[in-house]
Order: sequence, then structure tokens, then C-alpha cells
Amino acid sequence: MKTIVATQTTDGKTVTRRKAIRFASLLFVGALGCCASVALVTRAHMVRNDGSALGKLRSTEASSNMRPAQEKTQKELTQTVRVFIHPEDIYCDVITVRPGKIRLVAENKTQSDVSLVLERVNPGQSPQTVAQVRTVDRGIRNMHELTVGAGEYVFYEESRPQQQGKIIVNPELH
Repeated sequence: MKTIVATQTTDGKTVTRRKAIRFASLLFVGALGCCASVALVTRAHMVRNDGSALGKLRSTEASSNMRPAQEKTQKELTQTVRVFIHPEDIYCDVITVRPGKIRLVAENKTQSDVSLVLERVNPGQSPQTVAQVRTVDRGIRNMHELTVGAGEYVFYEESRPQQQGKIIVNPELH
């Protein structure tokens, strides 16, 4: 038969040790929940409208190059151009973007290393390589950020230059 030892509380009531332990653990869980809630609320209040935390350090270069007030209100968006490299082909055939920053992402579906080459096409001139995105150790993706101007670009996997896709940079897109 189990023996339950009684303990005396400050208000004179008798409770069992098991109930005292249960009560203490509930207090601990409640305090932990309150701390987590306070941390989440504090973090939410620290986040600015633009999504950056107040506590983040800003580079001195960024603070010294102040932009005009009109440009500060608009976020510079980075467009993502995703190219899927399969063993038999490369997808997408044609991609249209605005001039500016793009993130060129090579999605490797070949189970080997790939090298995606991006070249600018200038009429009457040989193509000029502007970026290369390589995967290593059979990586499934890699990316490269660059700025593109109006015009046409072709991309291909380095080992298969005959299979090409095209990026059209159209300044009329909004």
C-alpha cells in the first residue's frame, strides 16, 4: 500500500505532496507561457513597418548614402527568375522582367553539378556573359543577384549551349 505524506501550507490547509508538486509545475508552466507571450509581443512591437527589426545594425555605407524621400517610400523589389535544368531540357523558354535587380536561381534537376550561363545579346556583337550560377556537390539550387538593363539575354546550361532560354527585360512593365 502507498503511503502519502501530508504537508502543511501557510494558510493551515493540509495537502498531499503530489498536489503540491502539481501546483508548482502548473505555476512554472504558467510563468513560462507568460514569458513567451511577453517576448512575442515585445518582438512584434520592435518590428518596423518595413519589416526590419529595430535592433538590427545598419551598415555605415547605407546610412551615409541617403536617398531622396520619394525613393525611401518605395521598396526596391528583387524579381526572382527561376530556371529549371533537367537532364533533357531547360525550362522556361521565355521570361519577361522589368529592368533592375533580379535573383537568378538555377534549380538543378539533373542529379549532377550544373552551370547556368546568362549572356546579354547585343545585335551585331558577340554575346557577353553577365552571370554564371553553379551548383556544387550535386546541390539542388544556387542563386546569383544582378542588375539587368533593357534588352535580351539568353541562358543555357554550360555543357548544352544549344538548349537555350531567353529573358526579355522590358522597361514598359510596371
